[in-house]
Amino acid sequence: MKYVLTFPLSVLWWLITQLRNFLYNIKVLSSTSFEEKVKTISIGNLSVGGTGKTPHTEYIVELLKSQCFKPEQIAILSRGYKRKTKGFKLALQHSSYLEIGDEPAQFKHRFNDVAVAVCEQRVKGIERLLGEIKNLKIVVLDDAYQHRAIQPGLSILLTRVDNLYVDDHLLPFGSLRESTNNSKRADMIVVTKGYKAISPIEKRIIKEKLNPLDHQKVFFSHIQYQSIVPLHSGEYKHSINKKTSILLVTGIANSEHLYYYLKHNSRDIEHLNFSDHHQFTDKDLQSIIQAYNDLYSPIKIILTTQKDAIRLKAHKNSRSLLDLPIYYIPIKVGFNKEDEQAFNQEILHYVTNH
Repeated sequence: MKYVLTFPLSVLWWLITQLRNFLYNIKVLSSTSFEEKVKTISIGNLSVGGTGKTPHTEYIVELLKSQCFKPEQIAILSRGYKRKTKGFKLALQHSSYLEIGDEPAQFKHRFNDVAVAVCEQRVKGIERLLGEIKNLKIVVLDDAYQHRAIQPGLSILLTRVDNLYVDDHLLPFGSLRESTNNSKRADMIVVTKGYKAISPIEKRIIKEKLNPLDHQKVFFSHIQYQSIVPLHSGEYKHSINKKTSILLVTGIANSEHLYYYLKHNSRDIEHLNFSDHHQFTDKDLQSIIQAYNDLYSPIKIILTTQKDAIRLKAHKNSRSLLDLPIYYIPIKVGFNKEDEQAFNQEILHYVTNH
């Protein structure tokens, strides 16, 4: 039944996206390059979400800060999905996710010394950044693969190891925003959310499935979960272990990887799963409190993601959670040694090549 209802719509979506990309390819629609003024790195995907754009953006910014640029020479530019404002907005330390979006708010929380801006039109966004930030050297474009009005200097395409774009289908039958042949625009492909010890045979099989062009480099990354952090203060001192029962609260595109990580490292787990970028309501907070109280365990905590923590903490009634042991779990991107060195070299070669 799903095929009958959604396949015709997928065909229509294919026609629309193919026409749009064709118009860009033949230059009827124009793409702007800023290479003479500033280096641009685009990070994106072909699917609607859940490939790890946020931690990969953070990884690249950390790399740039540690190797070649001062923080004030770096900017992150995002669309600011689901924010309540419009146009260009430069994030401040106290900017709420309602003003700039939850992902930019997370970027600013982590990189207070780096400029974070949002703008629906990335060309205007870069022009404003160049006008407002002296000596700007590099702009990292978050979720910009479909934003073809910009021609990035380096384009990085992400795809989940358990749902490669070559195995997916166009919306609404699948989760692809455009067809797989548009992967050719990428300079680098990163297979994300894999295992730390992925075997050479598995890598070869995946590379064969992706069938990259000669110039496209393929890398494999994995998620590294960090120590949990209290949402409000340091009063509670818990850890994740086999004695801990967890109420997991998520509003992200894909929470399966986190769920199974916790399932294997805790006593038991209950999951309240909201939609991506969910804006929590008073009723949601009451549901969280009730679900926590219903957990029958001597040691129990509430755990959420860093992105969800930004929205929970900003809720006007978040103080109703003050008496509960509620934490978020930060994540980082990791590569095995061989891939890490090669990936870093590709990034650094681009940004230091005049």
